[in-house]
Amino acid sequence: NIKFMCGGNKKRKHFVITRFFTEDFGYGNKIFSEEFINMGTEFLQNNFIPTLLNQTDHDFEVIILYNDKYDVTPHFLEKIDFKTLKVNFVRKSNLNNFLSKFWLSHTHIITTRIDYDDFIHKNAVSNIHKVVDDGVFDEYFCGIYGYGSGMTMISGKPEFYRFDIGYGKTGPFSTFISMIFNTSKHKTVKNVYDFGTHDAYFKTLTDIYGEKCLCKLDNTPKSFIWFRHNNTGSHNAEHRSNKQIVLRKQDIINIFGDSKYFSNLT
Repeated sequence: NIKFMCGGNKKRKHFVITRFFTEDFGYGNKIFSEEFINMGTEFLQNNFIPTLLNQTDHDFEVIILYNDKYDVTPHFLEKIDFKTLKVNFVRKSNLNNFLSKFWLSHTHIITTRIDYDDFIHKNAVSNIHKVVDDGVFDEYFCGIYGYGSGMTMISGKPEFYRFDIGYGKTGPFSTFISMIFNTSKHKTVKNVYDFGTHDAYFKTLTDIYGEKCLCKLDNTPKSFIWFRHNNTGSHNAEHRSNKQIVLRKQDIINIFGDSKYFSNLT
């Protein structure tokens, strides 16, 4: 039922990757429960899919990473309607093997991480493609491109708060982090999830590659929505910032795609 096929830039190949409970994240076997699976698929359908369908540039493929416990693609993922997105289901341990099929046939491989419950602005894919096509990363083994200024919202609450997570070369990128690999120089197949958590990227990449890796931080305001499930924990909106951002419902939908979580906006 997947109808849309990427037009395909012959020089670069872009995969947008999300993890579907590939680790237990402290929840243990609860991640295999019906409750967690239903929660995850709901966010895929209402957050992840709409925000990618809303992109102005559709020259990318989606990879849904699933837990190694499953020998084959879980049926609950196959049942999801991804509409026109080109989707690949890949076991976590098989990701680099999957990417290896494209490594030698493209000059640049782009792997982008985004959580299944977050939103990214509509020009995010277009922006990274322009930077790559303009040759910004051509002289480097690899590059990283991410957004440092966005918003948070809590499920069920029609409020947005400013969320700045990028701090130059001492701190993390946010959601929708892209790693660009120059395949003529970087012969080893890697992906964006091979380098730890997003808050460790700068230090990790500097330690490994030094000046062979170029890090670019895009501080365009309101570029992403870091979605929280409730009002607890270190990532809730009030904890991160007390600077509320007021946006009209139609503006939010235009920038990030339509979602049931925007229904209470005015």
